[in-house]
Amino acid sequence: MADSIPVGSTTAGQIAVAAESTVATRMSAPPSFDVADFPVPHGR
Repeated sequence: MADSIPVGSTTAGQIAVAAESTVATRMSAPPSFDVADFPVPHGR
């Protein structure tokens, strides 16, 4: 399935999903919680 999706679109989709889930996680996480704790491809 992933092979039929352009790499650019797949990457953009993964980043968008990761960003959304990251925001949701941070909202319910302690203040000391940081995005760096997750292996999310956001450029860090």
